[in-house]
Amino acid sequence: MEKITKSIQIFLFFSVLQLGVSSSIFWSGQSLALKQSCLIFLLFLLILAGSCTFIQYLLSKDHKPKQLLHQSPHLFLLYGSMIVFNIVGLGLLLSETILTTNSHQQVTLELLVPSFFFLFGMDLFTFLTFNKMKRLGHQKTISLALIVSSSSLIFLNPITILSIGFYIALGGLSLRLLFPKKLRQGISFYSHIIRNILFVVSILFIW
Repeated sequence: MEKITKSIQIFLFFSVLQLGVSSSIFWSGQSLALKQSCLIFLLFLLILAGSCTFIQYLLSKDHKPKQLLHQSPHLFLLYGSMIVFNIVGLGLLLSETILTTNSHQQVTLELLVPSFFFLFGMDLFTFLTFNKMKRLGHQKTISLALIVSSSSLIFLNPITILSIGFYIALGGLSLRLLFPKKLRQGISFYSHIIRNILFVVSILFIW
């Protein structure tokens, strides 16, 4: 299972590079909607995922939070497959144009599309370590962030890049600031499950 964890970390790292290039050069779509309804939907997702994780904690024998890796290899494999599905979905969103025919489809699209980037941010903060960033010091970290942010202005669609970065950062910071480290995999796992269920339901009944 440790090899699977390392594989997920490497996959996420290269996904960041690939998605960064795709969003800055190839994606000609509009920026992601920054609406109150989107934020409420993501908050609803976090609350449900947190509730599921808390129930799992109550049902555990020793009442101690455990990583999915130590609970069940099958659950961890399912978790890894959902991470891959989410990243593939990101790639399709950046390369394809999704057409809607009515207002219900448009509203559903505006709610679900940001969740792919939101969950991607959660996965990054769950699996990738940022110790090297801490070693750079706060001043160098801020300088690096300013360089990366200002460099987005030279690309074709800086507003799109900033909107994508906002939802990725929102997902990662929500997980990091609201939940302890031992619960983060569980929160991310159940967030993926809930979003995927809503995604399948919306395809079956709205599209």
